[in-house]
Amino acid sequence: MMAGEQKASLPNLFQDKSRPCLSSWPEEVDELYVVSRFFVEEWRKFVRRPTRCSPVSSVGNRDLLCPHGGLMFTFASMTKEDSKLIALIWPSEWEAIQKLFVVDHTIRVLRRQPEEASPDSPLYVTEPELCSDCREGLLCQQQRDLREYAQATIYVRKVVDNTKVMKDSAPELNVSSSEVEEEREEARPEGEQDPDFNQVPLGLLLFFLEP
Repeated sequence: MMAGEQKASLPNLFQDKSRPCLSSWPEEVDELYVVSRFFVEEWRKFVRRPTRCSPVSSVGNRDLLCPHGGLMFTFASMTKEDSKLIALIWPSEWEAIQKLFVVDHTIRVLRRQPEEASPDSPLYVTEPELCSDCREGLLCQQQRDLREYAQATIYVRKVVDNTKVMKDSAPELNVSSSEVEEEREEARPEGEQDPDFNQVPLGLLLFFLEP
C-alpha cells in the first residue's frame, strides 16, 4: 500500500518523465529542488518490488553537503559532470516528498532577475550556498583518485633492447660476411666449385704473364 501511494503521488518521478533541466530552465517556475540520485534509484526499486526491497523513509541530502553545511556542487557542474549525482524535483513534487519522507536538508536552486541585468541573463543561486573550500578539496581528491588504484589489475609489458630481439628472432642476420662464407664452404659438397671462382691452368697463366 505504501509503494502504491508513493507511486501515485510521484508518477513522473517514478517513470522519469517530464524532468526539469538546469541547462534549459523551465519558464513556469523560479525554483527547483535537489535530491540525491541514490535516493531516487533506491525509491524506484522499492516501488517496483515492494515485497523484495526495503522501503525508503527519508531523503538523505546530507551526502550532497560538506561538513560546514555548504553545497558541494556549482550550478555549472550540476548541468554537466555532477548531474549523475543529483535529481531535480519540481516544486509540486517537493511538497509531496515532504509529506511522504523525512527530509534532513532542503536544497534549492533559484532563478533571480537582478534589476541591472538583462532579461536574457538571469542569476542562478543555490540554497545552501556553495562551499568553495570544500569544493576545491573535492576536485583535488578526484584528481588523486584518477592516479591511484585499489584492487585493480595492472598489466606490465617487458621492453627489451631491439638488438637482442633481432638476435633471438633472426640470428643469421647478426653474423659477419666472413663467417657466412666459411659456413658455405663447409656445407658445399666435395668437388663442387664455387661459381664465383674459376680456376685458370698454371701454364696458361704464365703465357699471359710473359712479355
